[in-house]
Amino acid sequence: MTVNEKWKVSLKLSRPRTTLMLLLFVSTLTVFLLLLDKEENNSDGTKNFPRSFDIAAHTPASFDASAVNFIKARIGKYNSDQVILNADLYGSLKDDAVVIVIQMHDRIDYLRRTIDSLSKVRFISNALLVFSHDHYDDDINLTVQAINFTRVLQIFYPHSIQTHPNEFPGQSPLDCPKDIKIPMALQIGCANAKHPDPYGHYRDYKLTQLKHHWWWKINVVFNHLAISKTHGGMFLFIEDDHYVVEDAIHMLKIMETTSEREDKRCGIFSLGEASEKRGYKHESRARDDLDK
Repeated sequence: MTVNEKWKVSLKLSRPRTTLMLLLFVSTLTVFLLLLDKEENNSDGTKNFPRSFDIAAHTPASFDASAVNFIKARIGKYNSDQVILNADLYGSLKDDAVVIVIQMHDRIDYLRRTIDSLSKVRFISNALLVFSHDHYDDDINLTVQAINFTRVLQIFYPHSIQTHPNEFPGQSPLDCPKDIKIPMALQIGCANAKHPDPYGHYRDYKLTQLKHHWWWKINVVFNHLAISKTHGGMFLFIEDDHYVVEDAIHMLKIMETTSEREDKRCGIFSLGEASEKRGYKHESRARDDLDK
């Protein structure tokens, strides 16, 4: 089985006309280093964290249960209703149109620049923008819902850190600190102490959310959204800090036509790449230069 065929099996794609473009960029996350000391016991003989273990830094933040329940209800309604904004202006989605899926977090300034770049893309009025959120925020929602240059749909990852702050897949009180060593993990009795990853790290709930959100989004778009689950056109996957050039859709169409003409049967196209040496600071400066 070829690599492309494995992708199609894993994504349960049965439509030979569907072409999937994945743009995977390295996300930079902050790592907290925890200094650990010897074990202490409580008066009842149970194990406690060592003196130099920063409990506050590893304890999940308190949360308002009523606010979390409100957010869960709101995202449930978004996911159920599947409202297509601007459908009255642009009509139904054509079968050869490009569906652009944007994975969202909480970086509204980056989002605004991404939306601005999308607004300048040729043939964007024929497309559908699907914003997949893992953070519910009124300002972000208003920014997305103000888009008037094409169709828009919002979906929300229901198992986020925001809606599960004190339990899996958020940060559990029993989670091992990411960079702790096995002897200390065993000493404090944290979850999966005997089983770090191949690099010696324990579960990072922020990275876990990124991975889980990505796979959830893929499955929802291809298998559950009424407007996209039988769509025969191309799908472009980007993130909320990507800047899209004006000929993006035009180039995708050329790539698709070339692939079909030469019988390459490409399952994945890429419009760009990310260098490991280019971080957010570099990208921020680059975008500032565009505004000058």
